[in-house]
Amino acid sequence: MLTRHTTLLLILIASGCDNAKRQSDLTNQAIVIHNSMIKKADGIERALQELSNDSTFIHQQDSIHVAKNMLASWKLELVEVPGNESHQHDNHHHAQQSIDVTDEQMLAIQEELSYKLSSIEKLIMRIKSAKQE
Repeated sequence: MLTRHTTLLLILIASGCDNAKRQSDLTNQAIVIHNSMIKKADGIERALQELSNDSTFIHQQDSIHVAKNMLASWKLELVEVPGNESHQHDNHHHAQQSIDVTDEQMLAIQEELSYKLSSIEKLIMRIKSAKQE
């Protein structure tokens, strides 16, 4: 027969496991977003280099320069997700290796960085479509 103390202890252990699982899920989500962004950023960087070298985009060079500056600023904001340190960044480094935030905050940071990167990607699409007009 379980005593009150034992029952309370089991409840606390169970709730701690749920909290740890939730934190792990949030961290895993943040890692997936982060690694996806790194791949996307590499593609954006290649696209910007191609646009810079393509003489048919001569009239879009100001916009290309803006996109390059946006990407450089984005890189300065990039924060590593704890537990994801072993992944490879060919030419990327993190302005901040780690910061002291909750798992929820880290996920929000990665989501915001992903949104900013998508904005840069949309600008590149507009630059490319402007050439065709």
